[in-house]
Amino acid sequence: MSTTRLDPRASGVAACLLATLAACGETGGEASRIDDGPVGGTVNVLLTDAPTDDFSAIHVTFERIELLGVAADDDERDDDDGEDDDHARCDDDDDDDGEQRRAVLFEGRETLDLLRLENFANLFAVAPDVPAATYCKLRLIVSAIELVERGSGESHFPPLPGGGKLDLLGRDGFTVAPGDALVVEIDLDAKKSIHARATSDGYRFRPVVFVKVSTATPEVPGKLVRVQGWVNRADAATASIGLQLGGIGGEQIAVQIVADGVVFDAQRNRVAVDFRVGDNRATAYGAFSASDPALFEAVLVQVGTPSSYVYATYAGTVRDAPLADRFAFDLDPGQPGSADPALAVALAPDTLVYSGAGDRLAVQAIAAGARAEIDGVLVPAPAAADTLLASLVVLPVAAASGRLSGQLAALDDGAGTSLTLATAEGDRCVRTAGARVVVSVESAAGVAIGPGSVAGIVAGTELEAYGEVAADGCLEAHDLVVHGGD
Repeated sequence: MSTTRLDPRASGVAACLLATLAACGETGGEASRIDDGPVGGTVNVLLTDAPTDDFSAIHVTFERIELLGVAADDDERDDDDGEDDDHARCDDDDDDDGEQRRAVLFEGRETLDLLRLENFANLFAVAPDVPAATYCKLRLIVSAIELVERGSGESHFPPLPGGGKLDLLGRDGFTVAPGDALVVEIDLDAKKSIHARATSDGYRFRPVVFVKVSTATPEVPGKLVRVQGWVNRADAATASIGLQLGGIGGEQIAVQIVADGVVFDAQRNRVAVDFRVGDNRATAYGAFSASDPALFEAVLVQVGTPSSYVYATYAGTVRDAPLADRFAFDLDPGQPGSADPALAVALAPDTLVYSGAGDRLAVQAIAAGARAEIDGVLVPAPAAADTLLASLVVLPVAAASGRLSGQLAALDDGAGTSLTLATAEGDRCVRTAGARVVVSVESAAGVAIGPGSVAGIVAGTELEAYGEVAADGCLEAHDLVVHGGD
């Protein structure tokens, strides 16, 4: 199995990112539309987010997601050196002289609450027949962002840098080959992207985005993927269904229910795959297959007619550990569906329990005081607390609590495993072994975001470090964010 990030070896030099952003701008010639190139593979787009406690909602409106690749004429050029040059062309400085190949993965207007994606990755779009080519970057067009403060409910609308154009860059890029099925996971990290400031709008949006392009499911489990659609095929003999996304004319996903998978009807009763086709909607949880990324392997399917399907997700805090398969659950404020501030959660023998990282857990992992998101069917009870018939309980993984910001004072060793950060409170040590590095450069042309390396950060560079503070006071960093531009 192979998993490819958009450029795990990039130098992280901000000037290079900015130059690449300009080279692939709208002035670089007419773009090749998705139907202009040869038929290629299918690209499944997933959206997810990292946890943050500062807001009750973060609404982001997406208008376009597309791939940009090497020029169409360059894609057929051969240097006659006997080597595959496709990936190297992503570094060519003359890409703007030719026609840019473009594959549109999504076009429309869709607003999502990123906080509903903390523990899941949503299947956002499916693009079939993406032209076979090497692609160097993924472009997001965002038209609006709304931050809703937790507690006060006040909304803020920070300005969008670069006109809302975010280019996620990669020197090596990745290739869509005929018949391929790729999974592109976009993690728009709200916690690292939103910064309070003493201005009239209150907040600044400095986007930090991680992208993972997979030709197969990674060996390390990830978040549960959520797919929603209409059932257009059901085969009890093979325990498989087909889901049509977005109504009539939408793309289709083949769903295989795994051996220990569960199917619940609209009343949270376990059922076989023998329901009617065409008048049932369904939500499937699972992951794309490691051997065939065109196939979705579901651990849970919830199904019902439009009038009976009432599954919803509720966030809150477990009040006490389950006793006789029931426990009290204190709801977060502002959630629709129940007037009660607390619910009585009822577990079934087949209710699934997962971590926010995608690990299967035992029911005993549900402990008093734990945060949770629970999928289920709400049953009103006039004389008592409403009951939530739970189909899925997800226990979030705690986010890194440490954050430092400042300027790089020095790299402490040649191996790039530690550095000294000059902060407003004085110099702090940061250990960086294994940390992800992302470089975000803002300009009038847009925001260029790409992976970097610790060794590529120069003294005086503004950066933020996220991780856990060790006993000796040093920050054990998981992520480093380098900012450049305006």
